[in-house]
Amino acid sequence: MKKILILFILTLTLSGCMGYTELNKISVVKTLLIDYKNDEYIINADVILDNEENHETISSSGKTLDDVFNNAYQKFYKKLYMSHTELILLTTDAINYKLEEIIDYFLKNTTTRNNFNLALVEDKSKLLNNNKNDAKDKNNDNGSSNDKISENKENDNNEDNELKLSDLNEYISIIESETATTKTINFEEFIKDLYETKRTYLPIVVSNDTLDGIYLIDNYKLFNKLSKDETIIYNYIYNNVNTCKINDITVSDNQTVINKNKNIDILIKSTINKNNKEYKKILEKQIKDLYNKYKDLNYDIFNFENKKLNIDIKGENKNEKD
Repeated sequence: MKKILILFILTLTLSGCMGYTELNKISVVKTLLIDYKNDEYIINADVILDNEENHETISSSGKTLDDVFNNAYQKFYKKLYMSHTELILLTTDAINYKLEEIIDYFLKNTTTRNNFNLALVEDKSKLLNNNKNDAKDKNNDNGSSNDKISENKENDNNEDNELKLSDLNEYISIIESETATTKTINFEEFIKDLYETKRTYLPIVVSNDTLDGIYLIDNYKLFNKLSKDETIIYNYIYNNVNTCKINDITVSDNQTVINKNKNIDILIKSTINKNNKEYKKILEKQIKDLYNKYKDLNYDIFNFENKKLNIDIKGENKNEKD
């Protein structure tokens, strides 16, 4: 994160865009949460103060996202700089009521880059409750330099100001690399899927250190939530599985290749701790069950266009391999 700050400062200095005084009025946003309640946007932005370990959460609200960021500047005398944002979290209300508008805002905003990741928060109070004490302690440690921010927070009853997000995207990176039950999605990939098929997904954040499950999206609205087992199968098809469990079978490595012709040919190669016959039977059934379930709901979950599935599963027993 220190590299980000150095790069950010050098960029502004070399370009001559801002002087030192203006630089002091900028907060680099690392993680942003967007909610929508009572006809207003509410944001919680985790910003970097002066080094990689010193963060503060800034909260603001407004009728539009432009209003939100303008109000944040009026309250904290800080312009929220989004060029290095790594993660944006959206609540269920933000998605169901304002997803198209949110997407449009970031596509048209020249101060943001579209390489951030996205995730869904079903209940942001879980994040708030888990981080309340940490946020209070950091406010106390910061002393008088943050008195204005703390004062504004205490006087603002419309926003959940104690949300602490500074480590959340590190947790997500770790979980993404170690489990098949979730995977973050890049903003550009997200809108590409949405524009081409009107369908995409968002991983679900359930606490400050856990990502678990997927919510399907259809035509800018939440459609249905996948169970943990369904999420694993979903990730199998999209080749996002690293390690997982299918019933009592442990999968330590996997590769999925799909060819779309007249039929859908699916080849799955895995390293497992059981015999392939059992693995093949269980996995093939779960894939077909999930495919047919959403086919009945008129939702093409894998974008297979109702074609016949040919599934070839090859599980190599790692014990026999050794």
